[in-house]
Amino acid sequence: MKILYVYSYCTFGGVERVILNRAEAFREYQMDIHIDVLFLHDVGAFQDLVVYLERNDLTHYLHAMVPEKKDQDMASFVDLAQYDMVFNIDTPSCFEALEKVNNFFVECHTPYVQNRRYLSSLSDKVKAIIVPSKTFARTIEHELRNDIPLQVLPNSVPRIFFDCARQESAKIYAKRPIAYMARLDSLKNIDEALKVFTRLKGRDDVFYVIVGAGATEDQFIQLIEESGIIDRTIVRSKISYDKVTDFFAFLRAHRGMFFAPSKAESFGMVVAEGIVSGVPVLASDIPEHRALLQGDADCLYSLTNIKEAADKMLQLLARWDEKQDHMHAYAREMGHAGFIRGWQELTERYLP
Repeated sequence: MKILYVYSYCTFGGVERVILNRAEAFREYQMDIHIDVLFLHDVGAFQDLVVYLERNDLTHYLHAMVPEKKDQDMASFVDLAQYDMVFNIDTPSCFEALEKVNNFFVECHTPYVQNRRYLSSLSDKVKAIIVPSKTFARTIEHELRNDIPLQVLPNSVPRIFFDCARQESAKIYAKRPIAYMARLDSLKNIDEALKVFTRLKGRDDVFYVIVGAGATEDQFIQLIEESGIIDRTIVRSKISYDKVTDFFAFLRAHRGMFFAPSKAESFGMVVAEGIVSGVPVLASDIPEHRALLQGDADCLYSLTNIKEAADKMLQLLARWDEKQDHMHAYAREMGHAGFIRGWQELTERYLP
């Protein structure tokens, strides 16, 4: 079987990780499926993705492409007739071209409401709208204005993150890290993260790691300085695909934790990766995080409640071994088996 994914931008984001994870799942289950993924624009991550495929022996399962010329017509670049299934991920600019294929699916992964407006005007050529979690399906079902079926295709976390939970990493610092890794915007809630970090600035035993595009720019550095935590904060603009497990191994070696204050998610991939890697997670109490953390109140806090978030951070650090054991328990539901079951249901339902 040969399938095509189309997505707007190649970044170091969750959608790219989802596609990589699917290729790894097909390989793990020895399924004869080849993925082509077409990114309309490379914003600096494409070469890292290609290197990841090569280093992890995934080139037989996944081939990544970007147009050779800006605004190149898709028909001149990709032969759509060769694919058994075509998936468009939150890229409505390509709908017209893709509606000509027989098995055309739209995947919605964006938690940004303004980026989902296209859902209300989809063509009946779309076989199904695919989402990565049951909670997100409930979020968007009222936004649909047609009879196109809504189907959950669960995300999964690959073997390398499970292996990461046993990976040894050198301890470099005496203090313990609290990490944020996401976009630096209002939906991912960087402002609230900084408020929580600032509340803990009197603690001498912790430091902060902030990863996100723009984190090393002067404007953001000034914001950290104004928060009073500049002397205990490490910033990075990105972590390449093949170094994310090293990042979580670093947190674990220092008995640190991961903080995810986002206001909305479609799944919560980085939270899932932290859980599987054996790193205690504190996350905003939204449906997707609640599902991943199985309702563990110790690991969930109410949005805007800075005191609660700070207090629970300290509790997680104090009970680190116990909460790490809980992460291992929650991780059991996050392997590829759930995705493969969902994939089989999808293909049995829609392929001839």
